[in-house]
Amino acid sequence: MATVCVTGIWHQGTVVSACLADLGNNVRGVCDEQVAERLNSGQAPVYEPRLSDIIEQNVKAGRLRYIADYSEGLHGAEFVFICTDTPVNQNDDSDLSSIYEIARNIGRHLQNDITLCVTAQVPIGTSEELAGIVRRFATPHQCAVAYVPEFLRLGTAVETFREADRFVIGCNEQVVAKRVAGLYEPLGRPIVFTDIRSAEMAKHASNAFLATSISFINEIANLCEVLSADALEVARILKLDRRIGRYAFLSPGL
Repeated sequence: MATVCVTGIWHQGTVVSACLADLGNNVRGVCDEQVAERLNSGQAPVYEPRLSDIIEQNVKAGRLRYIADYSEGLHGAEFVFICTDTPVNQNDDSDLSSIYEIARNIGRHLQNDITLCVTAQVPIGTSEELAGIVRRFATPHQCAVAYVPEFLRLGTAVETFREADRFVIGCNEQVVAKRVAGLYEPLGRPIVFTDIRSAEMAKHASNAFLATSISFINEIANLCEVLSADALEVARILKLDRRIGRYAFLSPGL
């Protein structure tokens, strides 16, 4: 099993670190000292069904630990994840300052060669940029890079990790891509290999498509109110079309 360091511990990072540890990997999460203390006692920073139990079980088993020290977290790590939930500024632009700082900290404290796995939603080209930052600080150690978008759903994040429709490995080096895929293969889910930028774009495209679906069905619901039609019946009929599908994001509301 692999030794993994996960940075950017909040919703995404907590789920990824806990689930990777539950697969038998040796995982260390790097985060604020107070957050680490709560996590090591089995308290997840956000509510997700079963997440606290998985954290507690794997901390007790010695496979999972949260710490505030980058040097300790990175020691011997083969894979280093950047899982930050990317904030946006008042103009809705991605604020990458915290992600850049994580990359600098990884580079400053790196003690061996790693594969950098970026899961945070970032602008196209950012994964390669982050790897470049790590390399500048980490000489002479090597840093390969892959973009591994997470398609976690709030409220069912553990389930959607374990039973993912697909895992996407965006990497420009086949050997590295297969190495990253080894982390997910025990789950037996489909794995899609592509280049880094296509994987980054796929994450944006997925979110945009889901948002478009919600906006579309809400417009249909508005029309239904005016015309005395039942929006829920309309959505049910739409989902019976195989080109749309029963899991389509077609539920009127927020």
